[in-house]
Amino acid sequence: MLSKIEELDHTGKVVLMGDFNLEPETEPIQKIIDSELKDAFEAELNLGPVGTYNAFKIGENYERRIDYVFYQGFEIKSYKNFSLRIQDTFLSDHFPVVVEFE
Repeated sequence: MLSKIEELDHTGKVVLMGDFNLEPETEPIQKIIDSELKDAFEAELNLGPVGTYNAFKIGENYERRIDYVFYQGFEIKSYKNFSLRIQDTFLSDHFPVVVEFE
């Protein structure tokens, strides 16, 4: 992915996001973090649980972060991980992550 980003004419603005199914300490995620891309999770305003994966289990300690938003060329305002439920169930086995850029 990093080499493909290098090939693209992106004028210095890049957003790479998705379910990587890897935790932050794994080698592929560390390679992205060590590149020119920044991890939106490091935003000064960071709300919600650390983990983005819930396995549809309510009341757990959500620590497993496997969904990411990496970026370059933007100012970040906030990172929000919404652990909301509707009728006592999650809509997905992943929490929605919302990142706001300037």
